[in-house]
Amino acid sequence: DGLRELMQREALRQLGDVLREVKGTGVLLKGAARLALTSQGGTPLPVRATGDLDVYIEPSLAPLVRHRLLADGWKGERDGLLPATHHLAPVSFQGIPLEIHTRIMPAFWGLPEAELLAHVQTIPEMDAFATLDPEGFLLHSVVHVSTHLFAQGMKTAWDTFWVMEQEQPLDWARLARWVDALRVPRG
Repeated sequence: DGLRELMQREALRQLGDVLREVKGTGVLLKGAARLALTSQGGTPLPVRATGDLDVYIEPSLAPLVRHRLLADGWKGERDGLLPATHHLAPVSFQGIPLEIHTRIMPAFWGLPEAELLAHVQTIPEMDAFATLDPEGFLLHSVVHVSTHLFAQGMKTAWDTFWVMEQEQPLDWARLARWVDALRVPRG
């Protein structure tokens, strides 16, 4: 696990270099966000294992970033088929998969993405990256688990606990407004 985490951090470093080159910002999602924030010395809670790295990149820059990573030696098919409507074909670094999202989630969920992206927070010492704020992180985590028929419930419970342990209080009214905007609010 420790070696995998080191490789994930190196993958993020290289991705950050490419994002700076193209003058873009990546919004780290799910486990990648926790990995980055925990390394900043915040909460003493340990990082949960993450299988892949997920990052939202502005749709106009996402293909360029993907092609630059491939040119830098990352693995993946140059013109790989899109596995989903909300992210590009995956690339990998030393066996660490990276999904470059052009949407946070598929559009049919009705996630208020523009509002979530308007509230992103920068990551100290990682200038090429941001994360969703606690409300956005929590909403994305809970809606994401419902897309997998709650098969990743333990990850979501861990992420929820992690958000609740942060010093920043949640804006429950904004979170409720975002939930009401979903097409599948019970999801």
